[in-house]
Amino acid sequence: AHPSMCPYQAFKTKDSAMVLGAGNDRQWEKFCQVARLEHLLTDPDLLTNDLRVQNMQKTVALVQERLTQETTEYWLTRLEAASVPCAPIHKLSEALSHPQVQARDSVTQIEHPSLGTLNKVSFPIQFNGAERSPSSPPPLLGEHTAEILSSLSYSDNEIKTLHQQGVIFSHEHRTR
Repeated sequence: AHPSMCPYQAFKTKDSAMVLGAGNDRQWEKFCQVARLEHLLTDPDLLTNDLRVQNMQKTVALVQERLTQETTEYWLTRLEAASVPCAPIHKLSEALSHPQVQARDSVTQIEHPSLGTLNKVSFPIQFNGAERSPSSPPPLLGEHTAEILSSLSYSDNEIKTLHQQGVIFSHEHRTR
């Protein structure tokens, strides 16, 4: 929820969840009309955004009660048509297969030495068409431990001792 706008947060619907952002009085009015909650427009506790924030618990409860009566798709269609900010909350599988994610090549592939081809979420910003693929695969457990500790002035013997004591897992010492 937002501390200075209400309603401006996630809500459950009949079948999933969505975000509603009626962050000003005009959007609140449009929301109430779409939701057939026009009687709330004259509620003295909800007349302005400031009042809705002061009475956030009441506002959210009233909105939540109404939104659970219909599906996310029902609300998105009607609220978007009325220019009330809203969006679905996707499950991970839905987000990764979303057309916008596909169009932006937001999921790339990389070869891992022991796991084969992995899907990886790309860096979200693209600079002048530059490649956004990762420079290396995710490291194996302990793969860089010795290297990092060496850069912190640990000697090979100190690193070996830490590994033998079970303090660290060092891929390098495991394979030696």
